[in-house]
Amino acid sequence: MWSQLIAQVLPALVDALTPLLVAVLVGLIYRWTGIQIEQKHMLALQSALQNGARLMLKPNASIEEAIAYVQASVPDALAKFRAGDPSRIAELLAPHIAVLPKPRLPIGDGAMTQVVIDGVKNRARGATPGAVE
Repeated sequence: MWSQLIAQVLPALVDALTPLLVAVLVGLIYRWTGIQIEQKHMLALQSALQNGARLMLKPNASIEEAIAYVQASVPDALAKFRAGDPSRIAELLAPHIAVLPKPRLPIGDGAMTQVVIDGVKNRARGATPGAVE
């Protein structure tokens, strides 16, 4: 009796569950590959932003050159994140530009430069000028 019941119910159950199982597997694969593609775009965009910011180290460089570089380098990533507007790219470039090394102006033999920079650092921290860190 049980074997007859299983023989009748099992094929119908398999037929009903197969599309559901396939849909779940397709959803998982889509989610995984979608995440992979998004990570790829994010890394490409970050790299282009960093390289665009480095263009600002050149003499007479402009933010427009950096924006154009980013637009030419990663148009797909900009489209993916809806960040193709030049003002939005400038916003994304700002943190990368902020961490660029600041040019040092030569003052005397160079020792004075370090004293001036150290004095500015100390004053910013609330220390008295000439204090040792």
